Amino acid sequence: MSTPEHKIDTRLAENALEKAWGLRRREEGDMLFRTARRVTLDSFLVRNSLNLYFLGGGRVLETGVLEPSSIYRPDTGSEWLLESFESLGLDEGDRVTVRV
Repeated sequence: MSTPEHKIDTRLAENALEKAWGLRRREEGDMLFRTARRVTLDSFLVRNSLNLYFLGGGRVLETGVLEPSSIYRPDTGSEWLLESFESLGLDEGDRVTVRV
């Protein structure tokens, strides 16, 4: 994945287990999910806050923070979801390119 300013190396959730487990029981890293719809996220078994970046049409559509032991429902659907324990400095409207 990249922005006009820099490249972001991330891991793609490729199978059902990776998609269901995501970043649970981890404390660092990030993961990219193909969503193609509006999703509801939970952070049960996640100890730290997750930064959420909902992507579609080559742009960041929405950003959010998923706190430990909570649920997050975005306002819109997206093609991709990027979860990260670190803030990546992406804002709504920023251009992004996803290559898998």
